[in-house]
Amino acid sequence: MNYDNYWDEDKPELNITPLVDVMLVLLAILMVTTPTLTYKEEIALPSGSKTARATQDKMIEIRMDKDAKIYIDSQTYEYNSFPDTFNLLSKKYDKDTRVS
Repeated sequence: MNYDNYWDEDKPELNITPLVDVMLVLLAILMVTTPTLTYKEEIALPSGSKTARATQDKMIEIRMDKDAKIYIDSQTYEYNSFPDTFNLLSKKYDKDTRVS
């Protein structure tokens, strides 16, 4: 048996030209059909008010000194009576008011 001739044979080559042609045709079909496909989802959006909400840039400054006095903006409160006062103040200010 002659093994020299066995190794000299050419290996088969893979021709990818038909594969590329088919892929380009599929890509062209996809590009043509995609703009015609539309997906519509019914969503219920909340209706907003017609008046614009005014922006509030209020800021509250809260301080406490060593004598247990609480200062909110320009008013002074005693530490012992502050819980009752705090309930009244919480109704006065908006919950989104910034505190410094």
